[in-house]
Amino acid sequence: MKGAHFTVLLIVTIVLSFDVSASTNVMLTVDVESLKHKYGNPRANILGQLNGYDEAYGVPKILDILDEYDAKATFYLNVYELSKFGDAELREIANEIVQRSQDLQLHTHPMTMYGKWNMSDFDLPKQIEILQTGKGLIKEWTGNTVIAHRAGRYMADLNTLKALKIIGLVSDSSLSPAIWSPLNQAGYTENDILEIDGLLEIPVTSFAQIQFGTWKSLRIVEMESSSLMEIKHVLSSLADQNACIANIMAHSFSFTRYGEPDPRIGNKMRAVLSFVAGHPDLEMLTTEEFVEAYRQQRLDCTPSPAFVPHTGMLMTYLRSWERIGDG
Repeated sequence: MKGAHFTVLLIVTIVLSFDVSASTNVMLTVDVESLKHKYGNPRANILGQLNGYDEAYGVPKILDILDEYDAKATFYLNVYELSKFGDAELREIANEIVQRSQDLQLHTHPMTMYGKWNMSDFDLPKQIEILQTGKGLIKEWTGNTVIAHRAGRYMADLNTLKALKIIGLVSDSSLSPAIWSPLNQAGYTENDILEIDGLLEIPVTSFAQIQFGTWKSLRIVEMESSSLMEIKHVLSSLADQNACIANIMAHSFSFTRYGEPDPRIGNKMRAVLSFVAGHPDLEMLTTEEFVEAYRQQRLDCTPSPAFVPHTGMLMTYLRSWERIGDG
């Protein structure tokens, strides 16, 4: 009997020594910026304060939805708009994001302050300057030191990654196999985490809406443009694969794109958060939390850089009908 008890104890000890519930980490990442058309300004597209409405429908609404589900997200803030609009609204929203215990990081649309659209349009010294400016503004406004970056239009290049390392940022999210960018041209097409010269790259997740043989029509997973059915299918597929990351894109202006509140986006976000909360193999993390877990080797996942979920023609057809008239 003594031997039997020892065997049972040994089995229990082994089971308790390992985390047997594998998790694919879900990031909701929100680019906080204004649209480039007549409705575009921080008051409408970031705070979501619209004429004729008492409630705020931008980032404050997103924060409220996250609170409903006790969820966290990463907000990439384009600070460079201050050269056109001033810093009042940008400072206000930066502080609200931090005060509500969400993750605030840096988004670079350099045009308004530096005269060119893309980070990749600048040489290394200028990119260092642009990133230092953004990092410094967020530090000045909130006291927080950013660790992660996403380039506007995904137009980061290898110099951008070098510049990030030089100024002390440790993570980037400017890569996606669905977006033809300088990083793609440099040979990086991964759909899961990878290190590029010591910098942790967290790609925006892509899926194949249609594929024939090796050819794939790729799209990013985006809260506004992807259907709820597609998002759920992609998340389930990644969980089945035990992939490390599902990086879902969103924009602050999606809730107020045409100068009116759009409750559909908020309802879809609620449904996604509910789905993640109820799935045994999905766990919601911010970029900062994920980077810390990666550093401490606490991730229980299998990086799957070549895996691209496939949604198929039926979901593409249904999504197209769902979005008729939306542009």
